[in-house]
Amino acid sequence: KSNFNENCRKAAYAVSEADVLILVTGAGFSADSGLAVYADVANIKAYRERGLKYHDICQPEWLSEEPELFYGFWGQCFNDYRKTKAHEGYDIIARWRNDKNHSKTAQAIRSYILEAEKDQKK
Repeated sequence: KSNFNENCRKAAYAVSEADVLILVTGAGFSADSGLAVYADVANIKAYRERGLKYHDICQPEWLSEEPELFYGFWGQCFNDYRKTKAHEGYDIIARWRNDKNHSKTAQAIRSYILEAEKDQKK
């Protein structure tokens, strides 16, 4: 347990000292809010009857071949995300993001991106 606590302390310190934070999560992060994981997103009768799984429905050709299926599937995903209350982990990440957005490095990155965008528009 003491090793775990020490590792958590080290990780917290590393995050607090970092100029930039890149965070990658898995599907379980959303699932903790009650959203379906990839294996279950398309696990409904209409898709099962057609033998379609998530990776099948994610193909862009559905937009031209069967727009009702495309918009129905992605519309449902969009609505699920809009109506689902995020768990506390999202708030924690938002606080970390907000703290990092005020660092000198973050400001320099934003300035660089803005200048590059201006140059592209010329």
